Amino acid sequence: MRRLSHRTIVRTSFLISLAACLASAASAQTYTVTDLGTLSGATSSYGLGINASGQIAGYSSFTDGTSHAFLYTGGTMTDLGTLPGTTSSYGRGVNDSGQVVGSSDDDAFLYSSGAMSNLGGVPGTTSSAAQGINDSGQATGTSCCIDDEGFIDSHAFVYSAGVITDLGVLSGTSPTGSSAGQAINASGKIAGYGYTSGGSINALLYSGGTFADLGTLEDGNSAAQSWAMGINASGQVTGYSDVPSGDHAFLYSGGAMTDLGTLPAPGVGFSFSAGYGINASGQVVGESGISLSTNYAFLYSGGTMTDLNTLIPANSGWTLMEAAAINDLGQITGYGTNPGGDSHAFLLTPVPAISALISLVDADHLPIMTTDILTAMLLLAEKAPKEAGLCLDLTAFLVDVNLTKEVHELTAAQAKQLVTKTDQIKAANNCP
Repeated sequence: MRRLSHRTIVRTSFLISLAACLASAASAQTYTVTDLGTLSGATSSYGLGINASGQIAGYSSFTDGTSHAFLYTGGTMTDLGTLPGTTSSYGRGVNDSGQVVGSSDDDAFLYSSGAMSNLGGVPGTTSSAAQGINDSGQATGTSCCIDDEGFIDSHAFVYSAGVITDLGVLSGTSPTGSSAGQAINASGKIAGYGYTSGGSINALLYSGGTFADLGTLEDGNSAAQSWAMGINASGQVTGYSDVPSGDHAFLYSGGAMTDLGTLPAPGVGFSFSAGYGINASGQVVGESGISLSTNYAFLYSGGTMTDLNTLIPANSGWTLMEAAAINDLGQITGYGTNPGGDSHAFLLTPVPAISALISLVDADHLPIMTTDILTAMLLLAEKAPKEAGLCLDLTAFLVDVNLTKEVHELTAAQAKQLVTKTDQIKAANNCP
């Protein structure tokens, strides 16, 4: 039997400790809150879509009852205006190019390169609204009209390269069936909802030219209904479905719909929840509450639904009411009540508990860590200013880097890279 060297044992035990520390950091995930403010003259704002770089689409409302779509980028909220002849607009989705889709009164729009254009609708319909857009510029939404018998007849659509295509309805429900498109992923799969042959509304997934019925959380109850609201790159879907006690958020993955439950409410119990956004990791955001006026933003991750209000600073003064979208970095947008009592859009940015990781890495452990891993840890620390103990940990880390360099277990180039990044983070945090 081969005998393990002392160095191998040290390396293994350290990596186990590091893994445990990473798990602890993940479970202690917290967020900073950024108030997006409002457009000039407006009194409220609502964030509805977020892209990979943290740009946010939504709308801001004025005292006269009108609203304007906005695009928030790097601290600035830009008014996207309205289409000619309309008075209100609502931004709903944004892609990585900063293109925004939404609606301006009864017309779907695309905002691109500083201009808002009318997408039109399915031929024969009188109104349309765009809900989501992917990085290829494909958009989805719903086109609607009143048919000859006075019934609302809506169809989901996809917009691509200047052309709107009617996606039709779920097989077996024509000619009276309806459908709606809510979100679209990179491969063009669309999450939405529409009528079934039994007359109920169910969550739908459009792929390969047809709609598939995703069912509900109440198997066997033909009257139960469900709505799909978000989809990620791998085709996982979130939304909400009827259950005996109300509506519950769901995660649809691998052909199965999972009930995400509700947030706990001591002595009461929340009656509803709804999932609105999902990222590539399968994290779901939405709202859960007792009523539409008493609701709280949630994050569902790793099998657990957590009130986002418990993951922000206790003295922030915020009440986060709805989380509408989450990107692959874990940034979240939605709306809540800010310290001034106003309804404002917010941006939540994850703050890694990184000081515990840095303090774990001492001179003995540095040689078995790659420079890339260490630099990645420092980059995380750079995103976590004002964390208690960070300055002391960074100073100790510098000492360990220099000690390890002296015994030639780090090259001069590796040490310089780590020292330079550490000094930058110390300076940014006003460390002595």
